[in-house]
Amino acid sequence: MPVRIVQPIDTATYRELRERLDRHRGEGGPSPTNEERSAIEVYEFVHDPPVKYFLYIDEPSRSATTWMGDVLGRVSFGQSYRSAFGDTRVPIWVDAINGLLYHGTYFKSAGDYARIKLAKQQPKVRR
Repeated sequence: MPVRIVQPIDTATYRELRERLDRHRGEGGPSPTNEERSAIEVYEFVHDPPVKYFLYIDEPSRSATTWMGDVLGRVSFGQSYRSAFGDTRVPIWVDAINGLLYHGTYFKSAGDYARIKLAKQQPKVRR
């Protein structure tokens, strides 16, 4: 999937999309498009940084992305290893667009997804 760098949505647009998504879940109204859902995800990732997160890895561009390919950060890869379950995993570090550093595991042989969590020690100087 191609990586997309999107312009962040403003708070008013976020509230409108979030309201529509909540209405859809509750009353069955019109659903936001996948692109709109991804915009909601990026907004929440930046404005309410998560402690744990599930995301996708685009190896060629070294990017962490949403399901739709919107960039959430730059990825650094460690040495791959074979787990006790027989799959290939790679430790990763994500320099996220929310200004925080995350670490986790990229489940390389199972797909292009990763689970990350907030690093306990954040670098003192952020780029």
